[in-house]
Amino acid sequence: MDFKRRIPDTLGNLAFLLNLDLSRNKLDGRIPDSLGNLTSLSYLYLSNNILEGRIPDSFGNLATLLELHVSYNNLDGRIPDSFGNLTSLSYFSLSRNILEGRIPNFLGNLASLLHLDLSYNKLDGRIPSALGNLVSLTYMDLHENKLEKRIPESFGNLTSLVRLDLSSNMLEGGIPVTMRNMTKLSDLDLSNNMFQGRIPNSLGNLVSLSSLDLSNNMFEGSIPDAFWTLSSLSHLNISNNKIFDSFPKNSSSLSSIDMSHNQIFGHVPDLSSNFPELRTLDLSFNEFNGWVPHFPPILETLNLRKNKISGKLNGICSDINISDTDPYTLALLNVSDNLLSGELPTCLHNFVSLQYLNLANNNLSGDVG
Repeated sequence: MDFKRRIPDTLGNLAFLLNLDLSRNKLDGRIPDSLGNLTSLSYLYLSNNILEGRIPDSFGNLATLLELHVSYNNLDGRIPDSFGNLTSLSYFSLSRNILEGRIPNFLGNLASLLHLDLSYNKLDGRIPSALGNLVSLTYMDLHENKLEKRIPESFGNLTSLVRLDLSSNMLEGGIPVTMRNMTKLSDLDLSNNMFQGRIPNSLGNLVSLSSLDLSNNMFEGSIPDAFWTLSSLSHLNISNNKIFDSFPKNSSSLSSIDMSHNQIFGHVPDLSSNFPELRTLDLSFNEFNGWVPHFPPILETLNLRKNKISGKLNGICSDINISDTDPYTLALLNVSDNLLSGELPTCLHNFVSLQYLNLANNNLSGDVG
């Protein structure tokens, strides 16, 4: 049976309470103002409930609060100005609510903040430059809001940042050169915005980068050569842009590449020797020519749809090395809408992991062996 309960006002009488965890219940209604009386509180967890209404201004009285978790609720209104008093706060999550208005400048005064998550709300306007004051911050997630204009130059001060997600907003302009200072950054997601211009070479300074997503923007020009020498980079997504370049010669670290829906041209090199860690490659909807490349046994997805790939497909049979110790793991092969010709490959039945095969709109003939 589904029982719903409200947070009782009387909890505000527990003057010596240090830790209050009411998360993952079915609490509904408003958060009582009386919780602002818990001035000894260090940890407050209200996430994963059905709480609604505004966040109480009285929370600004919780000057000793270290962590505040109110994500996954139905809270609305603005972030209270009184939160500027929470100078001890290290973990601050308001994600997945219905908060609106601008991100307040005073958040830049919360000098102890390590983790800031305002994602999945309706916050709008510019990202305040004051957030660049949070020099201890390691995690910032602002994605799925209505933020606009440019990334502040002050973000170059966030040299402790490990993850930055600004995806699915309405941000524009270029990527600030100052972001080259974020040498501890492991995960950068700027996808689904309106960024434009060239991808800056300065991103090649992000030596700790493991995942980079710049998809669904309006970037143009070439891909910085420095990307291919980033030894930690394993996931790269630059799909749905206006990139005009050729495919790189090699990378020893990349396991996932998505360059689909661009204007990338030329031959795809031998993947088996030049991209030994590659598991997923999507080059669909580009201008590639040449032949279907050799690929490593660990490759799981190869999508070359809608290019100008020609020649015979039988070349993939030379990649087969059937053994228990070195099986091929290809699960998706899409070479549709190309210029392939000749007999259908006789070895397709050997790709025992194959789940999706699309050879449509070519000039292939014969029987599948």
